[in-house]
Amino acid sequence: MSFDDVIQNFSLDIGENLSRNDLLHIQANKSPFLFMDSAHNVVPNMQAGSKFFFKNDWNIFDVHFENAPMVPASIMIEMMMQTSALAPIMSIKDLKSEHKPLVFLTSVDNASFKEKILPDSEVEVRSVITWLKGKFGKSSAVILDIKGRNISRANFQFFCNF
Repeated sequence: MSFDDVIQNFSLDIGENLSRNDLLHIQANKSPFLFMDSAHNVVPNMQAGSKFFFKNDWNIFDVHFENAPMVPASIMIEMMMQTSALAPIMSIKDLKSEHKPLVFLTSVDNASFKEKILPDSEVEVRSVITWLKGKFGKSSAVILDIKGRNISRANFQFFCNF
């Protein structure tokens, strides 16, 4: 799925909004490895969006890179997959279990990185589920800056443990 396809297939008119507390309650990642401050337009098994603000004092900026800090590409991949995982997680009827559902990344395809994410930047991730059968699925995701410009994109394959 192309960048434009993800944008066209992502609906801003449907879905549920989730706060950071909601996210902490339903999924397994915790700070400092949770790259969602909030989620929006989450539709079970269909789509999910999220927003995250990279604070200037985030310790990774001290080492990546000291004189030109930026978010590592691996973190961008993680952000997109965490957001993609919300759609299948939200399909679970009882999210009150003490065992958090896990969605495992099994493959990344066609990842591209068009722009840097710098300190004090807010970004949005939009993810669309492109295929789902049983516990296996595929998604496409993009990262946008606050002006809606494409920062990064990738296609994912995943496995759900629930």
